[in-house]
Amino acid sequence: MSTIFISHVEEDQAVAFELAAGLEARGYDTWLYERDGIPGAPYLQVVLEAVAEASAVIVVLSRECLGSEQVDREIFMAFTRKPLVPVLHGLTHAEFEQRRPTWAAAFGAATSVPIPPEGCAAIIEPIVRGLKWLKVEPSGPPSEPTVAPVTPPPAAAPQAPVATIPTADPAPRTAALTTDRSGTHVGEEAIGPDGGTYLWVPPGEFMMGSEDGFDNEKPVHKVRITKGYWLSKCEVTNAQYKVFCDATGHRAPEQADWGGPVWRNGGYPSEMARHPVVYVSWEDATAYCEHYGLRLPTEAEWEYAARGSKGTAYPWGNEWDQSKCCSEENTGPGGQTYPVGSFPAGASWCGALDLAGNVWEWCGDWYDDGYYRESPNTDPNGPQKGQYRVVRGGGWGNYAADCRSADRCGYVPSRRACSAGLRPVLVPR
Repeated sequence: MSTIFISHVEEDQAVAFELAAGLEARGYDTWLYERDGIPGAPYLQVVLEAVAEASAVIVVLSRECLGSEQVDREIFMAFTRKPLVPVLHGLTHAEFEQRRPTWAAAFGAATSVPIPPEGCAAIIEPIVRGLKWLKVEPSGPPSEPTVAPVTPPPAAAPQAPVATIPTADPAPRTAALTTDRSGTHVGEEAIGPDGGTYLWVPPGEFMMGSEDGFDNEKPVHKVRITKGYWLSKCEVTNAQYKVFCDATGHRAPEQADWGGPVWRNGGYPSEMARHPVVYVSWEDATAYCEHYGLRLPTEAEWEYAARGSKGTAYPWGNEWDQSKCCSEENTGPGGQTYPVGSFPAGASWCGALDLAGNVWEWCGDWYDDGYYRESPNTDPNGPQKGQYRVVRGGGWGNYAADCRSADRCGYVPSRRACSAGLRPVLVPR
């Protein structure tokens, strides 16, 4: 079965449904969120599954969608995985390429075909030819469309859309985050292979540790990070983790060393979709990262992202402020976590959220109380062996001291704690 996923913003719903009707009349099955999405199911989970099952993705691109995180995610979900066919609606090629160059690069070589004012019907045939050239054949013979008509929203003035279809071998569809792409400025955002938002953290130096903290944070020493990296803006959510479990068959986080798991029977309550996943061991966190070509941050990378060259005590500054994170003094609904990204005022210098509180975050390093006495000053990655793995950041059950950016702790790698989650990184070659 050849199903065509049609990505669009709400303002372009009428165009999307018109395209779907034309393609269905030519024997293709189509997928539209408004019609085919599961009511009440997390958006990210539903869309990731639909893109994974689709044979190709058509993206309706307009001025309204240029700032859409939703379309950004859907384009990246199809990068390197599915043929992409962009339809420019009221947007010139030059404007599109100038305003969203990462999107433009994703579509490869293409040519623009004007659409007459009467609508999308005239470009269905060229789109079908393009799909067949991409080896995406119809599911069945041409038939009457099954898409229910949708009343288009009022428009100030009609604009002639432009469709772009491949006419030559597409340029390699390099994902926004791959091992060969570096960022251009601190805090630059891009969509990662797991559907999350990632931030660019450039190389630099900072003072690691704290003379005002615990003994395992001493001595304070200069550390140089020689390679920039992409850091997940927030902790991995239940919705993201479920997509991983469903795709790989990896065990769901339903077992706990203490407390009651959030997940039951392979799922979680719908209201917990955007909360950070917990009850994941270091092995679970590592498996998640490896599936997407990511890894856990080193302890030094984590602290650098939290403190930067200024070496602040907390991601936002030197003074504790319980209103800027989830902690024992400010727990979320139900007395535990908040949805990720709930505290924009608590962002670190690079724009990362929730580095203080919410959940402890696994790092890649083995943990050693005295490691700072012998650690290298350039790109340290922890001891060669140990009993525990590093966790950082504090969680919903911790007070200010544990939420400091220099605070260190170690967990047994197999531990599945009620306040332990993960935040991946990707380091370009």
